[in-house]
Amino acid sequence: MAGSSLILAAGTAIAQQHHHPPHDQAIHERFYSTWMMPDNRKLPCCNDKDCAPAESKLENGHWVARKIDDGYWVDIPPEAVEHERVSPDGRSHLCSATYMVRLFGLVDKVYCFIPGVAF
Repeated sequence: MAGSSLILAAGTAIAQQHHHPPHDQAIHERFYSTWMMPDNRKLPCCNDKDCAPAESKLENGHWVARKIDDGYWVDIPPEAVEHERVSPDGRSHLCSATYMVRLFGLVDKVYCFIPGVAF
């Protein structure tokens, strides 16, 4: 039984002290707080710390993005891409969390992504 508990990949959210900076608070109040997951419109994207402005690019036909304050790129699953709303400020936005999973190390869960406007 003890061995089976080692096999289980119980995920725990990595503690991050991410809160929206003052200059992004207005975006949170008018956009993040009402943004629902594209693949399940009953679930919110953001819980007051998962969403942030992001850099993004298309690679081989799919999106990759990174939160501006994180510095590492994550693959965006097609079901997480927002198609029914537009970016509130022209930037890309990413709602995601990083989890520690015993057997697999760090795993990113992408909840929502909206590409910015290309200028």
